[in-house]
Amino acid sequence: MNYLSSFKKLSQAKQVAVVLVASTLTWAIGVPVFFTTASAVQMTQVSATASSSALGAISNYIIRFTSTTTAPGNSTITFQLDPTTSSFVINGSLTFADITSPNVAMVASCTAGNQAILSSFTNNPDVITITLCAAASIPAGPVSFSLGNSRITNPGGAGSYKVSITGGAGWTDSATTMVAILSQVTVTASVDTTLTFTVAGVASGQQVNNEQVSTTSSATAIGFGTLASGTPVIAAQDLTVSTNAQNGFIVTVHEDQNLLSANGADIDLFSDGSAVFTPVAWATPTAALGVENTYGHIGLTSNDTDLNANEFFSGSVIKWTGAFGPTTTRAIFSHTGPSDGVTQNIGKARIGYKILVSSLQEAATDYTNHLIYICTPTF
Repeated sequence: MNYLSSFKKLSQAKQVAVVLVASTLTWAIGVPVFFTTASAVQMTQVSATASSSALGAISNYIIRFTSTTTAPGNSTITFQLDPTTSSFVINGSLTFADITSPNVAMVASCTAGNQAILSSFTNNPDVITITLCAAASIPAGPVSFSLGNSRITNPGGAGSYKVSITGGAGWTDSATTMVAILSQVTVTASVDTTLTFTVAGVASGQQVNNEQVSTTSSATAIGFGTLASGTPVIAAQDLTVSTNAQNGFIVTVHEDQNLLSANGADIDLFSDGSAVFTPVAWATPTAALGVENTYGHIGLTSNDTDLNANEFFSGSVIKWTGAFGPTTTRAIFSHTGPSDGVTQNIGKARIGYKILVSSLQEAATDYTNHLIYICTPTF
């Protein structure tokens, strides 16, 4: 009994040994023959770059990767935006014209080599499949596709979203990358408003619109002196404006009254008291006896050449206006943007005043009025 039991055990041990040897030989030489697997080749340098990463923004995307193997003709490249939750939205019907690539020409239908078509896309989930034409291929190396024309709307929630790239139909390269969608950063700043307006005198002998100034003024006073019949007297003042007002400024002027004396006599506005609004060439007072507003008058001109298309000076003709009475403000200097207080027509202008009386102008030694300049910036 003991011998028989021992023999059985020895026999069983031999059988196990044979099985182990057979198994070892099978794994050593049989597995590669009987069990084969296919696996995708991993791409490198994979990225998805958005033109805007803001929540819900309409954006363009550039998808880049470096392939390990050549994508042959008739193979496919599939991009899937957010395969997990399908949070991206493709706006409208995507066409081949919305996709560009330096590696292959996107066309409606294959007509030559180096071409590819948009073979399919679904809006939800956002799957875009491109098929290489039969005569085309993309060699291993850097590849990029741009999804343009503002066709993609970002997810409405902040987070990181997957973008998968999958080769198919004979091409096995694949990869997954991520794109971050973020809340926009609000940037705020403020700039203090600035405005500097100055009036300066002009010396006798200088010019305004090619007419010679005949009396010196200051920032606060213009003295025409004793007026002689038939002899015009010209004074001027320089105006400067420095401001950061986005839409510029306008300077107007008006008088508080006609040049008036204590005895009630006055010197009227150009021309003959009619206060001409649209600038015209200078005219001598008509001096009609018994019509006192024709005895003498005063007018103004400006050398701001872009004011109302250079209304005060055209060719060699200097023009004047009298529309600066107590109830009328006359624009004499303006600009449509920030100014520096130095540059002619932008930050600087010269205003001229011309007075002429006839022999009928009433005698008085105290003709007086005040000029009021107003500078209004537009922010």
